[in-house]
Amino acid sequence: FGGSGSTSPSAAPVQNERQAYARLSKLGYSRIEKLNQNKDGWIALARKGQRQVTVQIDNEGNLVAER
Repeated sequence: FGGSGSTSPSAAPVQNERQAYARLSKLGYSRIEKLNQNKDGWIALARKGQRQVTVQIDNEGNLVAER
């Protein structure tokens, strides 16, 4: 499994909600909800497999946190 700082598939700057949603989908998340932008990037509630997680990506599209 990719740990924190995972950049695959290749990251690209995320500038709006549509791009953030697409990026999270590409990273394997589904049912993406409550997508919000903050100074550090984007945070959302999503599903990864059977788990509901809070996921965060930075403004470059890199996975920052999943909990």
